[in-house]
Amino acid sequence: MSLINFHTHSGNQTFEEGPEIHSLSWPEENHELLHEQGLFSLGIHPWSLGQKKIDWDEFERMILTIYERDNFFALGETGIDLVKKNHLKEQEKIFEKHIQLANKIRKPLIIHCVRAQNLIIKYSKKYINHTPWVLHDFNANEQMISDMVKRDFYFSLGPTILKETSKIRQNIRLVPIDRIFIETDDSNYSIKHMYNEMASLLKIDVNALASEIEKNFLRLKYFDEFTKS
Repeated sequence: MSLINFHTHSGNQTFEEGPEIHSLSWPEENHELLHEQGLFSLGIHPWSLGQKKIDWDEFERMILTIYERDNFFALGETGIDLVKKNHLKEQEKIFEKHIQLANKIRKPLIIHCVRAQNLIIKYSKKYINHTPWVLHDFNANEQMISDMVKRDFYFSLGPTILKETSKIRQNIRLVPIDRIFIETDDSNYSIKHMYNEMASLLKIDVNALASEIEKNFLRLKYFDEFTKS
C-alpha cells in the first residue's frame, strides 16, 4: 500500500510510506532545488509578500528552466490569505500570475486559501480552462464545498481534518472521493496516521482509500492525457 503525501514541508526524503510532494517557497527555499530528490512544488507563498521584494520576472525565468524536470510536480503553493489583509492586492496579483504561468507550463496549481474561497472561485471563473487546482489543507462549510466541487477543484485534506470542530470534518462526506488527496502539511503527524483517520471518517478501508488517492494522483499528474482521452 502506497500512501501519497500530497503536501509536506518536512521533505524528509525517506519515502518509506510512499511518494510525497515537498512544498518549497520561493525565494526562501530556492537553494533546496539543488538537492531535491523527490517530487516537489514551488511557488510564492502569500505570507512572503510584504516581507521582502518579490521579483516575479526572476521567479518565472527560474520556473521555465526547471519545469520539465521529472520531479517538478506542481506550481505553488500560492494563493490568497485574508488573515493577511495588508497585502491583499499584491496577493491577488501574484496569484493570478501563478495561474497564467501554470497554464503556460501545463502544471497543476496548489492553492493556499484562508477565508478567501469566494475570491478563488472568482479567478476560476475568469480562467475557465485552467490546469487542475488543488486546495491544500482544505476547510470550508457545506455550501462552499458544493460550490467548489462544481468548479472541479481537488481537495487536499490535512491536519485541520483532525480538529473535532472543523467545518471540513463535519462535512467530509460531501467531498467526492475522486477529488481527495491527503497531506501532513507542516505538522508532526505521520501520513499513515492521516490516512487511518481519514479512512475512519469516510467509513472506508484504508487500502481502498489509498487506491483511490493513487488514481487521483495519476489523473492529476497526466491531466492533459486524460483530457484528450
